[in-house]
Amino acid sequence: MNVYSSERIRIYIYAAILLSLGMIFASVEASQALLLIAIDKGWYLNVTDPTWIVPALLVTGSLVYFVPVFVAARKKPRSLSGIFVLNLFLAWTFVGWVAALVWAVTPAPAISVEA
Repeated sequence: MNVYSSERIRIYIYAAILLSLGMIFASVEASQALLLIAIDKGWYLNVTDPTWIVPALLVTGSLVYFVPVFVAARKKPRSLSGIFVLNLFLAWTFVGWVAALVWAVTPAPAISVEA
């Protein structure tokens, strides 16, 4: 039976936290850079009309909110429904989001069949 040590679990948790913080900061920096380029080129939308902000935030927030589900879909399709439910109902607490991300990146235990 493969048992994870507390040190390994702690490393996974730290990695998930750093990854999520990095994602948040990278997305903020990228969006700011794109906005500055758009303003410089004259491609920007009418900033005085804020109707475009709400849909953009909803799309971006939804993508970031469901990152653990996207990771799980690529790594562990058997756990996808559980990760989706955890993410859907508890990700707003951020602890639930990190738990779903840790579950998504944790390798599946090996199944040993003894004859």
